[in-house]
Amino acid sequence: MAAKDDLAVLFDEICRNMKKNSIAVDSLKRISYGIQFKMNINGSPENMRIYQNGKGIIKYDYSQIKRKEYLPMVREIIEESNEPGSFTGKMRGNIQSNFDKFADAGNNSAHINSSGELRIAGSGLNQRERNSGRGEYDLGYPVIGTDESGKGDYFGPLVTAGVLVDEISALQLKFLGVKDSKEMNDSDIKLISGKIREVCKGRYAVTEVMPEKYNELYSRFRAKNENLNDLLACCHAEVIEDILSGNICRKALVDKFADDRVILDKLRGKGKEIEIVQLNRAEQNIAVAAASILARSVFVEGMERLSEEYSIMLPKGASPAVIAAGKKFVFRYGKSDLKKVAKVHFKTTGQIVS
Repeated sequence: MAAKDDLAVLFDEICRNMKKNSIAVDSLKRISYGIQFKMNINGSPENMRIYQNGKGIIKYDYSQIKRKEYLPMVREIIEESNEPGSFTGKMRGNIQSNFDKFADAGNNSAHINSSGELRIAGSGLNQRERNSGRGEYDLGYPVIGTDESGKGDYFGPLVTAGVLVDEISALQLKFLGVKDSKEMNDSDIKLISGKIREVCKGRYAVTEVMPEKYNELYSRFRAKNENLNDLLACCHAEVIEDILSGNICRKALVDKFADDRVILDKLRGKGKEIEIVQLNRAEQNIAVAAASILARSVFVEGMERLSEEYSIMLPKGASPAVIAAGKKFVFRYGKSDLKKVAKVHFKTTGQIVS
């Protein structure tokens, strides 16, 4: 397990233990050779730093804690936050027996140095920890996640987003409450999308295809005997390419909609090489979940702009309310303008104009 991954696992466990003791943890950020985060202890904000060097040695820096009376409690919580396979910190007697048990398993060697720091070498435990905690949706880090919004909505744009996530930003996103956008309401999506942009600044991309342009592109693809999946592949490839223009990443996870080859062909045509993995319900991965929120946020904003521009509340989805709104639109603006607000190749168009 890489050094950053060790810190990510450790920080995750620290947060769990802090929560058990009614201590809020936030403001996680990178620092040289480690991480810094803030603890809110009885209303007092206290900073904590954890460092890890390339040899796997982890050090806890308590010097930023202003209220020294909190030190014993913080030390106890943090130094109990040791995960099998990534044990760190000063080991107390009641933890030592667990350490011995795990250190003897697999191809690991371990020792506590004169400063009380624990060092683990070898890959046996780390590999098992990695495998036991990861399902098919966990590709490791860094990884780009992409998702789209508006594909099944008659009105509004088609929006595709991509987010590059590493170990630290994954934890930040998790504690922001990032999850599949379909499990969130629009107001929460708007709020969290702004925070995602802050956490992943310079490592995300969004493409918005408004209805008029969408209909034009769809017609072009159909003329080449291509379909909606090819159009979607171009959108996913575009956001991946945008992210790769300023970042290095070798893996991308996409919510499955077509054969991997479709997206790869679009990227290779632009000289981009990356492993594409497509899975159903890929939003279970934090990078795809973040992308789904960004995409949905921009889609909702696009729907609001169109509704305001034409003074008609355009519903999401493809329901009887959508048909009623479409008939109202056609009555006011005519059939020819329907392409400006809707994806006219949907069967819904026939129900509206009949």
